[in-house]
Amino acid sequence: MKNSSSHLIVLMILVFLLTAGGLAGGGAAEKSDRLNLALIWHQHQPLYKDVRKQKYELPWARVHAVQEYFDSPLILKQFEEIEVTYNLVPSLLDQIEDYVEISEEEKDRGGAYKYIGATDPHLKLALKDPKELSRKEREKVEDEFFSLNPYMFDDNGDDPYYSPRYAELREVSDERSLTADEITDLSALFFLWQISPRLHEEYGLTDLRGKENYERSDVIRTIEAQRDICRDLIDEYKEVAEKGSEIITSPYYHPLLPLLMDEGWEGVSKEPWPEDTRNQLRRGIDRYEDIFGQSPAGLWPPEQAVSQSIVGPVVESGFDWFVSDQKVLADSLGETPYETANETL
Repeated sequence: MKNSSSHLIVLMILVFLLTAGGLAGGGAAEKSDRLNLALIWHQHQPLYKDVRKQKYELPWARVHAVQEYFDSPLILKQFEEIEVTYNLVPSLLDQIEDYVEISEEEKDRGGAYKYIGATDPHLKLALKDPKELSRKEREKVEDEFFSLNPYMFDDNGDDPYYSPRYAELREVSDERSLTADEITDLSALFFLWQISPRLHEEYGLTDLRGKENYERSDVIRTIEAQRDICRDLIDEYKEVAEKGSEIITSPYYHPLLPLLMDEGWEGVSKEPWPEDTRNQLRRGIDRYEDIFGQSPAGLWPPEQAVSQSIVGPVVESGFDWFVSDQKVLADSLGETPYETANETL
């Protein structure tokens, strides 16, 4: 999706040439023709909310929640013999919950809050009468509301997710400005196809596929469906966890732990901040316990950044294990990645 490459799900494949024992293996590794493979999905969106203004600057937590973050556990459930690990970052969980919960104050405020618990620039544009959009707002709609997956525009003859009307609107927008009715069509299709196609039937949206002459009520239906999907999302992860997959957490505001714990670096003089580090870890644990009812065993250090100085606070906080990228870990140990890969961790 346009302008969101740095926010897409990162699939980290950690390969350990170990005997049975996986992440916590001990002793010298023995030769084996089997490979222990740990799949860890890092589900992270930074906090896009301006807490002073109580509004979201970017929509990506919502957008990814209603598509690939929901698709992932749905697909996993098709393969009962496979167990994976999901890292759900606290700032992502907070934002998903925010889009679900509509406070009394928000109800009184009205607008988008009649349909969803948080608002962002795209929601505001979609819910505004197209005839009242300023020139700048129209340009923003025509520029950003086509930022969906390419298959939406690719008529290859057998793609069930190709949208002729959506593709047609893009061609029209290349030639001239869209009319108010065309902007309504575009808004309905944009929010419809943000949602995983796998969910259209479950959330009563299939009749909106292939339709023309959309109405404002159709736009509202897609937005209300997005709220419902965000509401149901965490239950999907609870379900796969009950079947053997693991959910882990991160420090609350996603800080780089070595920067908190290290005694400065080139051009920067500072003392270690162990209390800040423990506070970030504790808040991440508390958020996890609020949702899943138990403490997390594993930790995903933000950006995979590790150092010897973070080990103490992480262990003291109660974590059994944490993960790092092979090259980052090798750099931290002063070794080459090849040397690190041949160690028992």
